[in-house]
Amino acid sequence: MVPSGIAAGLPMERGREALANTADNFRKLCAAGVPVVYGTDASYGFCLLGRPVDEFAAMQRAGFSPVDCLRSATSNAADMLGLEDRGVIEVGARADMVILDAAVAEDVEKIDTVYGVIRAGKLMSDTPAGSAARAARTAAAITRGIARTAAAALKYNLTKQE
Repeated sequence: MVPSGIAAGLPMERGREALANTADNFRKLCAAGVPVVYGTDASYGFCLLGRPVDEFAAMQRAGFSPVDCLRSATSNAADMLGLEDRGVIEVGARADMVILDAAVAEDVEKIDTVYGVIRAGKLMSDTPAGSAARAARTAAAITRGIARTAAAALKYNLTKQE
């Protein structure tokens, strides 16, 4: 699936070719045993940032099972970050969970239906004020990240010119 208007007018055929190459590279990395961890810092397969379902669906189309897609965002991510108390369901673990429809184990695109979130063992309530506060914190974090990236790029470019 190639969204319209990708890469400022990239021809659709080139977009399809890029998707096919990306999926092929993904399969090769998996076959080589490279750990796969979900992330949204660089869109995989032309998915939109902040829409995990797009990346999971692209991973599934490339050969990952829905369960492998979910592991990439949970236990694989925790392992990669060295967080032993996360990404597992066991006594003494942090107890961060997302409550999903069981159908997600067969079709990862069902992940958009979230029934609840448990963070550190507490069910999170979704009030308008809570949602607004989380959105503000997320926006502030994104802004800080963009500012740090821009500052680093500027510093790199100034150093490179000297």
